[in-house]
Formats: sequence, C-alpha cells, structure tokens
Amino acid sequence: MKFFETLTLALGLALLGCSEAKWSKSELAFFEARSTPLRQWASNQFGWYPEASSRAFLKTYKPRIFIGPQNFGPVDFYESYLPQAELFDWRGHKILSGVSRLELKNSERQPGTTLRVKSQAQFCRGVDCQNRKARGYARLDYDSADLGEGRDLHFMVLTYQFVIPYRGLPRGLSRLQEWVAERLGDPERWLEFDHQVRIQILVGGGGGPPLLVLISHPGYFRSYLVGRDIKWDPERPGLDICLAERSNQPYPCPEVGTKRFVPVALFPEEEMEFLFARGQAKGWLTGLDEVLNSAGGAVPIDYDLAYLPNLDPLNVAWIGLGAPAGWRNWRARLMSLNNSGLEFINPLSLSRPFDLAQFFSFEPNDAVGLRLASEQKASLSDPEYDFYPTLRWNSRSIIKALTSDQP
Repeated sequence: MKFFETLTLALGLALLGCSEAKWSKSELAFFEARSTPLRQWASNQFGWYPEASSRAFLKTYKPRIFIGPQNFGPVDFYESYLPQAELFDWRGHKILSGVSRLELKNSERQPGTTLRVKSQAQFCRGVDCQNRKARGYARLDYDSADLGEGRDLHFMVLTYQFVIPYRGLPRGLSRLQEWVAERLGDPERWLEFDHQVRIQILVGGGGGPPLLVLISHPGYFRSYLVGRDIKWDPERPGLDICLAERSNQPYPCPEVGTKRFVPVALFPEEEMEFLFARGQAKGWLTGLDEVLNSAGGAVPIDYDLAYLPNLDPLNVAWIGLGAPAGWRNWRARLMSLNNSGLEFINPLSLSRPFDLAQFFSFEPNDAVGLRLASEQKASLSDPEYDFYPTLRWNSRSIIKALTSDQP
C-alpha cells in the first residue's frame, strides 16, 4: 500500500476513535499504579468499608464548604448523578440508560466507555443548593514520616472529596480569553463530572488540632501549615473552604474582605513563580480564580458524609464518569483532566500526602525552591520528573514547624 494511502487510513481510523477501543500502554501504567491490575480485577469485588472509629474522626474534622453564588453544588453521585446518566460505548452508541451501581461496576474497565448526563435541570446552583442535602465522600488513612534526627511523625490523613456535575473556567480571565472560550464552549460548563474538589487534612495520631492541609488542583496541589497559613479554632472545629467562582477550585475562605484572587495555570511546571510567588505569568493559559467568602455571597452547603468501599466504582472506575475525554470532547483533553474515579485525580508520580505537602510548600520569597522546580525539563505529570531536590528543600520549614515544640 502506498505511503499516503496508509497515512490516510491511519488518520481515518484515529478520527473514528478506533484507538480508544483498548487501553494504551500509558493508560494501563497510570491506572494499574493506582488500583488493582487488570488481570486481578473482578466485577464482583467492592472491597471493604471504613471502620466505625474512622467515621468518628472524619465527622469531627469535617470541613465547612461554601460555593459561589452561581456555582453548581455538590451532589450525591448515586442518588442524583447516576440516575440522570447514560452509558455510551467507544463509538458513541448508547448502551444503557438508568445505570445502576452494579452495572457501572461491570463496565468500569471497558475501554472507551463513558457516562454522559442527559440534562442539567435537576442540579442546583447557588442559593438554591441551600435547601438540598449534598454529599461528601470521606475516608481515613494512616501514615508516618521520618522527620530526621531520629524523630518520626505518625498521623492520620482525612480525605474529603466532592462530586459536582459541571466545572467552569476560572472567573478571572482576560477579555480575549473569555471571548475565545465562549466560541469554543461554555465557560460555565466547560467540563462534565468535576471530582477535583478534594481536601486532605493531616492530623496527629492522637487527634488534636490538624497539622497540615493539602488541597488538590488540576495537575498540582497547594499545602497549608495550620497555625501559619490557615487557622484552626478548637471551639469551632472544622475548616472553612470556599470553592472558586465557576471553576469550583477549593481554597481556604478569605479572612480579610469579601474576596481574593488566586493564580491558576494549565501547565503548572511552567508557571511556578506565577502560582506560588506572585510572579508574572509566562504563558497564555493562565488566569485567576475568584474566591468569595460568606460576606461576599458564598453559599454554605449542608452535606452528609458517605463512606464508600475502597473498590466502589465511583472510587476506582477507569472509564470516564462524565463527557468523554477524547476526540468528541477535545476540550477535556485540552484541559488535561482525568474524569475517571475519585482515586485518579492525582496525575503525579508523587503520591503520599505528606510528600506532596512538602513539595508544594513554596514560600513567596524563597527563590531557591522555585529555581529547583523550574530547572526540571519534564512536566509534573511525567514519570521522569525528579521531585526530590525541591521536596528536600521545601520540607525544611514544615519539619521545623512540626518539631519546634519537641525536645
């Protein structure tokens, strides 16, 4: 076959999505590093539920959540989202409507299969969400860290995660960025199935005030040292977390004034100074998240905690749980977001929360940490990215704070 005929056929097959009928090597490597390998997977395995003692801790440290006045609110995935979704195969053909939990489990590793929501009418926004009970998904893990000089830190990691039907673009875009976005899609509903709202609170093994807070963002994290970066009131337990306008990105609620603007970037490894040191943005795919507190109109959300078994499909589904992230929805690919299960929101090879908290503990005036991170040629999500130099440097302030009251 001639070269151009072969090339034409290959391009045609790619455009039809034939390549999505099986998992690629990179997809297998990503998913199997974070969940049960494909050979060991079984559709009847849901795993184990958290113990009652874990649930008590999770309720004690449950954060208070506020959404923007126009934002979609968090939903119960199984009661509100899944009944409104349909299952499609890799060709775009509808397989099933009214998907059940068991049916989702059976399909969770079918390559190219996706859920798509039929309508947004059933989802609340802003003040309308005050009258609806929402759901947060929580779990507790135990970990330890070597702080040096024979000192060990034993702690709990309390994870709180939320599902929101749609995510928009950051509110703080330039007029040109907003104009382009409006012609490419809907800035209010840029992506379907937003599960990036994850707050992890690190608490000492014996309880007491939290030590660190780690908040997830698409492709990177922000860490907060309790007592220095974020306050904890023992008489009013719980952290105030506000979700940014349109984008749903979580941040500590502003303590001064009614709002603040926080830098965001699509390619964080290229914008470290912009993200963490108030530097100038280098590229065009950057913006500002607008974060309002309750005085600025943010709406408090009443929610219950759910405790999923560790192999629940919402946790570990490989398939897209929202609009497909392929040729038919190229915006999702452009945004480099994964809309699979809750366990897969971290694209980095660095996975332990304490290590992530140390790496992303950049201080605005610390040129060394920012330089070490900027010297890396690979992207943060590249397995070849060397986190160690920056992690080792940035860990100094956290370790000093955590050991200052120790002999």
